[in-house]
Amino acid sequence: MGQLHRIKWVHERLLKKEYPNCKDISEAFEISRRQALRDVDYLRYSLDAPVEYNRSKGGYEYTDSFSLPLYFLRDDEKDRLEYLASQYALIPGKNSMELSNLFQKITGDQKVKKEHFQSHTSDFEEVITKAIAYGKKMTICYQKPSGHSEKRIIDPYRLFYRLNKSYLFAFCHERADFRFFLIDRIKQLEISQQEYTFHEDFFENYQLIAASFSRQKKHHARIFFSLKPRLERFTEPRWDEKKHILTCSFVKSSNLFRKLINLDMDYPGFTFRILSPQWLAEKLQHKLKTLSSHL
Repeated sequence: MGQLHRIKWVHERLLKKEYPNCKDISEAFEISRRQALRDVDYLRYSLDAPVEYNRSKGGYEYTDSFSLPLYFLRDDEKDRLEYLASQYALIPGKNSMELSNLFQKITGDQKVKKEHFQSHTSDFEEVITKAIAYGKKMTICYQKPSGHSEKRIIDPYRLFYRLNKSYLFAFCHERADFRFFLIDRIKQLEISQQEYTFHEDFFENYQLIAASFSRQKKHHARIFFSLKPRLERFTEPRWDEKKHILTCSFVKSSNLFRKLINLDMDYPGFTFRILSPQWLAEKLQHKLKTLSSHL
């Protein structure tokens, strides 16, 4: 039987002054004494019932008048509040901590947390919004269309809505690229204590999503570098140490050119050469000629 039934049973015996104890509860419902004690604690701390242990009677009693509330949380509702309490506890700020404590109090502050429970999109959206506000990384378990689930570490950037569905635009560290995730396919989500900063290619990639929900094909470039550049500046970087060739993706050539020119200025003697695509190399050459003509 559920906790609600046990609480009502205990409440009735307390009203009759039968002084029930943990042994009585555990034997009546075939549960452990620890679980029975959690039921008593739920009465005392979550429902604010005036329950005290009477040593002379060997059981609990009400020290003042008390009535059970008309509404009790279902197990799935308690699971949701326990999850939100654990995530709010990771978010800085007085308000977040107060909400975490409130949720823990409502659920009885259970010591044993469930690893899996029925998730609700609204819960994940609430947690994601907080993570974005405070720049916190997240770990998610994401179910692919094939049904296989993968663990991802992401930097959450934006929530958006298309065709009555919720999506998250984020940077995926596993892919070293920008991705959008359907919230309904997120099976687990945890806020990390680590903070993130926006990737410098964020804006142009987000524009792709904002302009059209259908994923547009990105361009890929192969570039020779005399020195190894900072790979984290690029999107989907793959570095060939032997040949000193970087393969990366880009959306706007102007953004890529700015990175290359800045690298050239930061390191004296640093050289690079665009190997492919040919149109990108020709476009950069034309841009440099135009710049030099204005000097």
